[in-house]
Amino acid sequence: MLKTQISRVWRGLRTLALAFALAIAGGATLTISAPSAQAQDIDVRIFYDELSDYGRWFRHPRYGRVWQPDRQRGDWRPYAYGRWINTVEHGWYWQSDEPFGWATYHYGRWALDERFGWIWVPGTTWAPAWVTWRWGNDAIGWAPLPPRASWSDRRGLNFDYDYYDRAGLAFVWNFVQPRHLLSPRLRRHIQPRARSGRLLRRTAPRRAAIRRRNRAIINRGFDPGRLGRIIGRRVRAQALPERRRLRQARARYERRERQLNRRQREIDRQARRQRERDRQARRFEDQRRFDRRERNRRDAERRQARQAERARQQDAERRQRRRAEREARRREARRSDERQRRREARRRAENERARRLNEQRRRDQQAARQARRDRQRQEQQRLRRQERDRQARLQQQRQRERDAAERRARERERDQARRDRRNRRNGERGNRRNAERERRRRDRNRANNRPPRVQRPAVQVPQARRSKECTTRDEEIGRCNIQHNNDK
Repeated sequence: MLKTQISRVWRGLRTLALAFALAIAGGATLTISAPSAQAQDIDVRIFYDELSDYGRWFRHPRYGRVWQPDRQRGDWRPYAYGRWINTVEHGWYWQSDEPFGWATYHYGRWALDERFGWIWVPGTTWAPAWVTWRWGNDAIGWAPLPPRASWSDRRGLNFDYDYYDRAGLAFVWNFVQPRHLLSPRLRRHIQPRARSGRLLRRTAPRRAAIRRRNRAIINRGFDPGRLGRIIGRRVRAQALPERRRLRQARARYERRERQLNRRQREIDRQARRQRERDRQARRFEDQRRFDRRERNRRDAERRQARQAERARQQDAERRQRRRAEREARRREARRSDERQRRREARRRAENERARRLNEQRRRDQQAARQARRDRQRQEQQRLRRQERDRQARLQQQRQRERDAAERRARERERDQARRDRRNRRNGERGNRRNAERERRRRDRNRANNRPPRVQRPAVQVPQARRSKECTTRDEEIGRCNIQHNNDK
């Protein structure tokens, strides 16, 4: 008990720390309001601490964060440990005997995973029971709705009622006889899983069993009037049972939220003080940057004046060098024009030779490609012929193997029939021999008319020795060779 309390306190502290981090990052606090009598929506964060004592939370690759109960027995199924109550406002209400039933049977959906087994996907909408119904003349069945069954206030329940039939999941149904539906110990009357498939074929789905009426979700399930005619008494509607566990969970969550709000106000006060200190530090730093910029501006003006004087001197020197360079460029341009004309003549001659070579090379490449295509076509035709021959040989080989297997199977069947006939004849012969021996013994006893046997002292009986070739079957039909070791 002490370990359980310590673990619950530790989980509560971790949840508060996570909520503080989210509040600081988002700049707002988390609040929750108590639901009214009709609006039963809930915050899924309430489930994280309340259900951790009875199972484990993990992240599923398809459904996200899910919960799995501990110690699932081989025949455990949702909506099996509890009872059905016909209520006035919400119809058929499931009252669970399990400690986590207040949440998992009235919120969310159940899914059967091939790797993990039964897992619960959290939801926020309350219902008396998220189940689908089937009924017949001698059976009533219900099964948990899968996560694909969606609910909306406008359209109601969106679900394919033949989903479990097509998926081959007949064993998820809980079937009872109609007279046992109101039993307080309903688990004793649930039919075995082996009969679920047969009962599924003998019942029909109850469509649109979950609806909204006057802003309240109702589960119509099985008709109370028809059930009353079956069991011979009237099925009275009762008031909705008190949801004490849900109120306790909401109260614990609100206490944590109040603690979060108080700590958040203290964090905001410290944040305002820190912002004021940061504002003063920024003003001081801005003044320092302004003084530094003024000094840099005056230094830049002095550097610009010196650079302007140096630039005027350099411009005069550059003009003189440019005049000399222009004259040298004119002479060099005349010489380069002459060299360019000679290069152009040589380039035209080389281009003509290259054109002739490219034309010859292109004709050679076309001839080579045509020859290569011809060789590839011949090779493909040869490979196709080889593949057809190989497939024909493989089919012949498989046909011979099938014929041989059929011959061996027929021979084994003939040998087995011969052994069965021989064993049957041996058994009948042994039975007749035993009957004859018993008849002779009774005749001898009747002829001798022996008196009652007197109790004699116990005499050690020699131990029977069974021959190695004796079997249990021979011993039953009287053919076992039993030998006794007589004392000398």
